[in-house]
Amino acid sequence: MPSKRIAVLGLILESNAFAPATRLADFEQYMLHRGEGLLDLARQFGFDDVGGGAFDVEIAPILVAGAESGGPFVHDDYLALVGEIEESLRRAGPLDGVFIFGHGAGLTTELDDMDGDYFARVRKIVGPHTPIVAELDLHANLSDLMVEACDILVGYRTNPHVDILERAQESVSHLLQMIEGRKPTVAYQRLPLVTAQIAQLTTPDAPYGKLMKIAEEAMEREDVANVTLLSGFSFADTPYNGFAVCVTTWNDEDLALRLCDDIAAKAWAMRQDFIKRPMTIEEAAAHELEALERGAEAPRIYADIADNPGGGARGNTIHLLRAFAEAGARGVIAGAYYDPSLVEAAAGHGTGADFEAHFNTEETSEYSGTWTMSATVERIFEGDFTPRLGVQVGEPVRLGRCAVLSLGDGVQVLVCSLRNQLLSPEYFTFAGLEVGKAQSIIVKSRGHFRAGFADVAPPSRIYEVDGPGLTTADISQISWKALPRPSFPIDAVEEWTPSATVKAA
Repeated sequence: MPSKRIAVLGLILESNAFAPATRLADFEQYMLHRGEGLLDLARQFGFDDVGGGAFDVEIAPILVAGAESGGPFVHDDYLALVGEIEESLRRAGPLDGVFIFGHGAGLTTELDDMDGDYFARVRKIVGPHTPIVAELDLHANLSDLMVEACDILVGYRTNPHVDILERAQESVSHLLQMIEGRKPTVAYQRLPLVTAQIAQLTTPDAPYGKLMKIAEEAMEREDVANVTLLSGFSFADTPYNGFAVCVTTWNDEDLALRLCDDIAAKAWAMRQDFIKRPMTIEEAAAHELEALERGAEAPRIYADIADNPGGGARGNTIHLLRAFAEAGARGVIAGAYYDPSLVEAAAGHGTGADFEAHFNTEETSEYSGTWTMSATVERIFEGDFTPRLGVQVGEPVRLGRCAVLSLGDGVQVLVCSLRNQLLSPEYFTFAGLEVGKAQSIIVKSRGHFRAGFADVAPPSRIYEVDGPGLTTADISQISWKALPRPSFPIDAVEEWTPSATVKAA
């Protein structure tokens, strides 16, 4: 059984251009794998089983690092991390292929295409003939450099992202086929279509889900390697923003071009379907009081989409929480609020103590807001656990030191010291909060929580709430600097004609 040596590497960051900068320490806190730790990650993703036993896949571990979505990566820190990747690649020796755990929406404080830059650095080291396949987040912003540096790009097909493992295995399968001599042909294009993040779910009834079905049907052909549809991440604010289609065939240029243009045309024809209006904060509070009054089925989940840490927001705005508390809502649990100073204040008073909780005394921003509320310290604990539900199954979560506070008789809030998007009910149950007894749940998340909460509430009891925040759904109000204009629906674009580009051989 022939042995094939594949390097595994990646820098995973979704950058919000309007958020505070990301530092190397953020990667060290969140995810940084080298050596044996990276080998464990590759085994977890089933790389040993790819190829159906036809190949003995040997992993050359380089470096995989990831951080919670945040602002652009400080450039000097980026250079340090990518320099380590380059040096490790040079020392790795002969390679049959390279797999990149990518994202596709990374920035540095000096680059608007972090992913394309480090993909190109990898290509320069391994040479033009070593196959490279990169796995991309569904929210990637597709750049020409990303396409040029890699042989195949494989995007997630699900949002929430529950197919990361499958796409990694698909990527390595493509690598092995290229090693055996198959030649990919890539056609791609970006559309002048920039959609709000809440319009990017891939459920069968959603516009994106309908397009994914078309893509998957195309991939049933033996001569089609992959069809990737990228919704993009608008808040990166780059020249590469816009819904993108990337088709890879096995050495069939005409088919790649035809499929790429056809799917792009269908996406453009559906552009109006991507417009979605969430609740306002005031509407959400009124809705909850009315639901309590009539004894509606519970729990009801309210997603605080404008302050989603998974999109680079800080996770510390108090507007929705305050509206529910001041309206007199009952049976509310909320989290995970990011406020290390409030956690330390609660710990200083001790479990069972009553005190004046001051939200956002140290980290303030245009959106965070300050608020003082009488609170009782219910619990102080270390928030490290491993979820069994949702998009983070088996991945360690670190919330740092945490506090559970009761705000009056009706609201309990989980406050953490490390910023995280709340992705499953286990965040609450680990904190000692009873999800099943809650009337309403406020989550600091945009959409990925849906996978974890699938057994808690159906879509009919999930409400998206917009307000002030770094990840607002009202993208027409953002002061864009680099995003291509005109772009629908920010601008009135009526006519557009698909015109795919084929990657040069």
